[in-house]
This record gives sequence, structure tokens and C-alpha cells, in this order.
Amino acid sequence: MSIAAPTPDVRARAWRASLVALDPPRALALVVALTAFVRVVASWARTTPVYFPDEYLYSELGRSLVESGEPLVRGTRTSFPSLLHPILTAPAWLLDDVEAAFRLIQSLGAVAMALAAVPAFLLARRAGVGAWPSVAVAALAVAVPDLLLSSWIVAEPFAYPLLLGALWAGVASIVDPRRRYQLAFVALAALALLARAQLALVPIAFLAALLATGLRERRLRAALREQGLVLALVGLPVALGAALLVSGRLGPYSGALSVGLEPLGAARWSATNALVLAYAAGWAIVPGALVGAWLALARPAGRGEAAFGAAAITFGLGTLVQAGLVSSSLTGHVHERYVFPLVPLLAIAFCLWLGREAPGRLAVGLLAAGLLAVSALVPLSGLAAAQGKADSPVLRAFAELERIAGTSGDAALLVAAAAAVLSLVAAAGALRRTAAPLALASSLVVCLAASGAAIAYDAVNAARVRDGLPLDPSWVDAAAREPVTLLWTPGGDPADAHELLFWNRRVDRALLLPDALPFDPYAADGVVVDADGSLSMRGRVVDGPLVVEDRATTVVLAGARPVAASEAQTLWLPTGPEPPRLALQLTGRARDGWLSPLADLTVWPTDGGPVLAARLVLDVQAPPGERAVELEIVPDRGRPLVARVAPGAVGRVTATICVRGPWHANVRATPASAVGSRAVALLAEVPRLVPDPTACAGRVPLEPDPAPGPTAATV
Repeated sequence: MSIAAPTPDVRARAWRASLVALDPPRALALVVALTAFVRVVASWARTTPVYFPDEYLYSELGRSLVESGEPLVRGTRTSFPSLLHPILTAPAWLLDDVEAAFRLIQSLGAVAMALAAVPAFLLARRAGVGAWPSVAVAALAVAVPDLLLSSWIVAEPFAYPLLLGALWAGVASIVDPRRRYQLAFVALAALALLARAQLALVPIAFLAALLATGLRERRLRAALREQGLVLALVGLPVALGAALLVSGRLGPYSGALSVGLEPLGAARWSATNALVLAYAAGWAIVPGALVGAWLALARPAGRGEAAFGAAAITFGLGTLVQAGLVSSSLTGHVHERYVFPLVPLLAIAFCLWLGREAPGRLAVGLLAAGLLAVSALVPLSGLAAAQGKADSPVLRAFAELERIAGTSGDAALLVAAAAAVLSLVAAAGALRRTAAPLALASSLVVCLAASGAAIAYDAVNAARVRDGLPLDPSWVDAAAREPVTLLWTPGGDPADAHELLFWNRRVDRALLLPDALPFDPYAADGVVVDADGSLSMRGRVVDGPLVVEDRATTVVLAGARPVAASEAQTLWLPTGPEPPRLALQLTGRARDGWLSPLADLTVWPTDGGPVLAARLVLDVQAPPGERAVELEIVPDRGRPLVARVAPGAVGRVTATICVRGPWHANVRATPASAVGSRAVALLAEVPRLVPDPTACAGRVPLEPDPAPGPTAATV
């Protein structure tokens, strides 16, 4: 028996039937599924965390919840309030492999953030948007470049869908004050607050929407009575949070009330964040969305639109103020992470404007022209410079465009041209209603393109960092069989510490050498260095394996041997029962051997005794050039030692030392030259301390105050 192949007509009818069967709910499911798949695949292109300290903090909290049941950072309890992400991802840390846990958390984040399309769709429908336009809103909600955060270990993957869900439930409970909507709002708002402390704005937006609709309908008392359960249940945690904030018990947010307020600076940064938000929203829908939001508040078509308008405007303005305060007072750069959840709200407002047959066309046209003028006055190249792009996927996308175009000027020109075209699209929609849907389609295309560029930039950036790690980034865990202490030195890069702590779970404690600055606000005790070089903390001797940060400071230990190293740290294991001791510390000598113009050298007795009798040997090389380098070693006790190294020449400086206890000297070298962004003077080998019993022959070891220091020098 043979089966005939389908004819072209049969296939065409089947295709048309499948299109007819694709109703809005199925289309929404398709949007979620495609987004989750693409984002999971894209997240795996990001090979290591780079956004610190946040990604380290959330991973450390998740691990501690699995291991101890408490929110601990390096063994110390923290009052960090945003615990939802660590709670939900804690099971991933049951895996022994850090990389496997990292990939699982990325995948969970991608799926969670893709699900934001569902509450975006429901919120649009409840506000009065049609079914298919609501699908477009849902698609735009998950096309924004900020879904890049789904591959990061941060709060947004869970906070974003919960925020949209809470706004939907809040609007729904105002429109239809049934108990199920009210309880849904309370639950979702509480979870959103647990995910991200800044979302305390959600209950405020709900209250604003309730007051606006109650006053508009002249039934404020009845509206408040209807929402009595919500007001009671939401008011308690908000009051508790305010009390914790005032008492300073909200972890890193405790200093929020003491941040210096600069109204003009905050306003300027709020406007800058709003501009970047316009790019994140795809630009073309923004003028119509602003008019639509105003009409929803001033002349709503129904209770749902009125509640949405009041809630969206209140939440939007509050979010922009928050971002402006953080940008002006703390970071000095764009905080798109705070404002991107406004994109689906803008899309809903645009669809409401479009559904009214696009009124206020003159206002839309003027807003489109104004946006274009602002984009010309505030180019993205200035905002994306240096660390400006840290909290902005849009600016990361611009940085990728710079890489492709070759120069920032060419990239800025392309963005300006795109902004001009999109502004014309927005204006055309104001002039001719049939052209308005093109603005929504254009914004969707722009968001998808920017998302791709942001993913590419982030993948390359992560790969660059991963290339600087050992082949096995969990190299300390592989080499040590017991808990390891991080010994943090002056000049270290905090990112080095966080990469180490993220990938190596055995490193469970951090200690700071004198003059070393903390690399984050969490547990790290200062170390006391005794006269024999031994280390103590809170009266207890520090023992066991040490991983020493030595990118900018050279450290040599006695009683331990180096067994493994990265580009920034060295792992030392004890060689005997005695704890490791400091033998030498040269602050200002980098891992690559370059010595800074101002350095600091301390050596301790090598045998742990009270007297240091030794020869210090320092091999140096001057960089090529026209001038010799003058090296000056100025000890605390004794005469300075001066040596001159010819350009490009190799030399050796030796100093005979006879002191009681440690010997310290300032090291100065001139002239300085530049290697990258660093000021350097000489290439220097690791100083060697050679025991020399004859150093004190016929001499009394120097005490802390007077006397001759080094006795010999050769170059």
C-alpha cells in the first residue's frame, strides 16, 4: 500500500489552519517558550560572573542557606533583605561542581524572566488593551535588552515577573475587588519586595491607583473599605521595612537615609536614566506612550485604565527618582537596571493611546522632536565610557556597536541616524493612525537588535575575564583539602577576590593585611602581624592554607610553600605543624614584576627568632629610554641606600641587615613611566632574603630607634 504525498494545496490549507489556530493565548505561550529557549542558549555564552559584588553575594547567600540554613557571608550573618533569589536558587548549590550550579542558575533565571511575558499580557488586558496588542506588549516585555540580566546571578530574573504580576493583581483587585485578586496582590507584592528592596514602590503605586479611582468615581470611602484586607496586610511589612531602614538593619541599604542628597544632580541623572529607558523601549513608542499614560490618568476610558494610569505613573516616577538618587549619590553612572521594568508599562500606555485612535497628535509629534533633540545633545558614547555601562545593557549594546563600527564616533552617528528614523516613525504615527502600529513593530525590532548586541558584548567581556582565570577556575578547591583563608593585600582588585570566592567554595574566610582596603562591605577581619611575621586575628593565630592576593603586592611566606597560582593569587600550603608566617612583603610590586615609583618593603626574621641577620638581594632592570632610574631605599632605621640603574640595564642591589624584629623601608624610584594605565619605574624580581650570620658579627642588632641600616650596596 502506498501513501500519497500531500499536494501543495493541502499543505497551504494546513498552514492557514495553523495560523487560524494561533490565538492570543497560544501566541503568548510561543513567546514565552521561544524567549526561554533563546535566553538559556545565550546565557551559556557568558562563561563567568563579572558583575560584582552582587553576583558573589547572591551565590554566597544561596550556598550558605543550603549548608547552614542561615543567610551567611563568609560565615557571618547578614541582614541583607533581598533573599528571594538565594532561596530559590539554593538547591542548585547542592551540586558539587560550581560550574554546573552556575549553569543551572542561569537557566532558571532565563526561564523566570521569560515568564514575565505572562503578567505583562494580563496587565495589558486588565488595563483595556486588546488581545493581540497585549501579545505585542508581552513580546516587547521580554525583548528588552535588559533580559541580559537573566544570565546574571542578580535579583532581576525573579523580581521582574513578580513586579509585573503584582501590578496586574493590584489593578485587577481595584477593578474587581474580589478576595482572590487581593490575596494575589499581597502575595506577589511581598515576593517582589523580598526579591528586590527597591520594589517597596509597588504598594505605594497601588495606594495611588486606589485613591485616584476612588476620587474619580466619588466613592473613596467605599474603595478603601473594599481594600481593607490589602491595606492591612501590605501596611504591616511596609511599616516593618521602614523601621528596619531607620534602625540601620537592612544590610547594604542601611545607609540609604544618610546618603547626601543633591537635588539638581539627582534630577539630572533621573532625566539621563529616562533617556536610556527610551532606548531600552525601542524609542518609537515613547511619545505615544507618554500621551497615553497621561490620558489614562486624566481622561480614562474605564476603571481598569484609570487604575493602570495612576499606578504606572506613580511607579514610573518613583523608579526614576530612585535611579537618579543612586546614580548621583553613589555610582555616577546610568542605572538602567532600576528603570527597565517600565518598558512594558510604556508599551501598554502606547497601546491604550493607539486604541483611542491616537489622540493628542500634536503632543506626540512635539515629544518625538524633543526626544530627537535630547538624543543629539546627550550622545551615548559619553554615558558608555569606562564603567558607565556597568548597570546598562543598552550601553553595553552601544559598546558592541562601537566595536563593530570601529570608532565611538561612527557608532554614535549610527545611533543618531536610528533615533532620527524612529522619531519620524513616531511622528508618522501621530499624523496617520494607520502608521502608528509601525512604531510598535519598530520598537520590537530595535529591542531585539539591541538585545543581540548586549549579549555579544557580555559574552566577549566574560570570556576575557575567564581567559585570565586558570583552566580550572576552582583551582583552590582542587589543590586544597581543607578550608582556605584569603589573605587580602594592599592594592588588590576587588573583582579578583570575588572571582576567587565565587569559584572556590573552600575559601571561606577573608583577612586584611595592614593598609589593605576591604574589597566589599561583608565579613573581613584585620590581621595583626607580630614581630616574627606570624599572623593573628582577634588574639588567635591564623593557621592552615592561605591564598594570597598578589597582583599588586608581592608576598613571601615562611613555613609554607606555593602550590598553585592564578594571575592574581597564590595558594600556600603549610609545610609543617607551625602556622605560616610572613617573611617578606613588597607593596607596589605587581605580579608581572613592575615596581611602582612608590613602594613599601618589609622583611621579617626568616627563622622566626627575634633577630634578623641577612642579606637582602633585589635584582632590577630599568626600562629602555634616555634617562637612568634612580632607586632609593629609605629604611625606618638607618641611612638611605641609593642606586642608579642605566636605561635598559640589569642590576643587583644588596643590603646587609642586622636588626631586632622586622625591617621596613620605603622604596622610591624615578623617573616614572607608563605601562597601560599604571605608573611604573623598574622591573624587579622577587626580593630574596639570604640568611647571613656574619651580618651581625661584632655588632649589636638595631633596636626600633637609632642607627645605621643597610651597610652595603652594589649595582
